[in-house]
Amino acid sequence: MNYSKVKLGEICYINMGKTPSRSKLQYWGPGFPWVSIADLSSCRSAGVIGETKEQITTLAVKESGIKIVPANTLLYSFKLSIGKVAITKTELFTNEAIVALPIKDTERVDIKYLYHAIQNINVSGIGDKAVKGLTLNKEKLQSLEISLPDLPTQKHIASILDKADALRQQNRQLLNYYDELLQSTFIEMFGDPVSNNNGWTVKRLDEIAEVVSGVAKNTGLAGDLIEVPYMRVANVQDGALDLREIKTIRVFKRDYEKYQLKSGDVLMTEGGDPDKLGRAAIWGEEIPDCIHQNHIFRVRPNYLVADSEFLCSQFGSIYGKKYFLRAAKQTTGIASINMTQLKNFPVLVPPIEMQKEYKDVMHKIRQQKEILSSEIMEQDMLFNTLLAKYFTNN
Repeated sequence: MNYSKVKLGEICYINMGKTPSRSKLQYWGPGFPWVSIADLSSCRSAGVIGETKEQITTLAVKESGIKIVPANTLLYSFKLSIGKVAITKTELFTNEAIVALPIKDTERVDIKYLYHAIQNINVSGIGDKAVKGLTLNKEKLQSLEISLPDLPTQKHIASILDKADALRQQNRQLLNYYDELLQSTFIEMFGDPVSNNNGWTVKRLDEIAEVVSGVAKNTGLAGDLIEVPYMRVANVQDGALDLREIKTIRVFKRDYEKYQLKSGDVLMTEGGDPDKLGRAAIWGEEIPDCIHQNHIFRVRPNYLVADSEFLCSQFGSIYGKKYFLRAAKQTTGIASINMTQLKNFPVLVPPIEMQKEYKDVMHKIRQQKEILSSEIMEQDMLFNTLLAKYFTNN
């Protein structure tokens, strides 16, 4: 589709934002919404923004000379993180990395069409390089070219894209709901593990599971060696495995037999950032003949009394995180736990039948998540196809 092209400065005013002085505390507090790029990045509700992390006071507005942005105005980030957009729900202010783009003639330009069109401008060849990324100036913003069909066509295109995008966003919200459900199911079934108000038996981890460290890398080995895939810290995320990059290691055959992973093993990282302590995931024999390195602990439950899913959930809960953070050794922002601390982890041990019921519930929730994730991927492909149809080479 070929439409006439116009420069952004022909159809919009370019109004720069501002940051009132941070040194004047009286400028910051309840008053008016003040938009940063972080607010644009977290904007989820159909691209509409009204609430912000920070607010500025009436005094800040009066003394700083910052310009108000009316409701129903397009915002566009043009520094460091270029191309973040939103439409204002209410009157507000923005920082200096964001411009407000009031439309000069609403009989010529539809704001929702412009919202989609401006996101599909490739600025990589015209942006200036700054320390933290690309940036545009006012002159370059004014010269950005927009494909502009007649107003009824703009409204038609915007309506189609809005409906396609709304479906994606609804499913993403549902995906977030499933994530919350995964977290809340444990509490609903077993109560708060911190207070243990249900009075479950508590045992040390090493009483109900085998806990071992993994193989250490050693390039000087010789003898009866085999090369096998192994799990590294990067492969073990919080509640899931990242298997996009699998490395191999040469080990003695006896070590392979000692460290070979089996379905149901819980893998836990030794350390990292303090907020990531207790990071664990369940191995499901996704890769044959795999072992694990020494910075990953392997927890193999006694399945008569403990279930892998139940253990993994305890490790990753607030209860687990608090224990590991309290027990960990911390140096320069890095926290780590040792074998003894992990073995001493106090595990709540309800009846195994309840643990298995919990596992079944979690499995069903994850199945729904997988189905929904596939739908979202298809919707993203459809949306991108529509964008290409309306905005590529126009």
